[in-house]
Amino acid sequence: MKNKYLNFFTALLLAGLFAFSFTGCSEEEEFTDAIAYYQNEESGIGKITLAFYDDGTFELHKKFERPEKTNDKTITEDYSIATGTYTGNVASDSTITCTYKKSTSDSIAKLNNARLFGFFEKTETYGNDKFPLNTLSEPITQTYTISNGVITYEPINGIPLNNMNVKNWKLELTRK
Repeated sequence: MKNKYLNFFTALLLAGLFAFSFTGCSEEEEFTDAIAYYQNEESGIGKITLAFYDDGTFELHKKFERPEKTNDKTITEDYSIATGTYTGNVASDSTITCTYKKSTSDSIAKLNNARLFGFFEKTETYGNDKFPLNTLSEPITQTYTISNGVITYEPINGIPLNNMNVKNWKLELTRK
């Protein structure tokens, strides 16, 4: 009898490990192809990542999971907020220049309407299909100083990363 439970438990454990090997991706694994990336500590706006790639491009990315109280659903926002090109050494303390070329628009109304379609589902993930990247009418250039492995991100007009109703906010993104 004891062997039967041990075999069942072992099979269950192996099945769980097998399933985790396909789904257990952390934020760090999402940016393995970046030469450097910087993230905030988890906050009320989610995990914000500024990732730099060896082809001279960057991505400002958001991942935020939040429960919906009204319908017992979990919403995950996992999308690129903005993309563009950069110059400078992003892998060490220095000054870099980012040119934002594409950005999502302010999609709060679209997000609220999208919730109605998946009413009976317990989880929904919103990516760039719900928050599409659009070419900016004018590129936006921003200079950042990387100091002690930290980039201080401040709000940029035209890039929809904001901290609702908070004036003069800054977000510290730490090299990972």
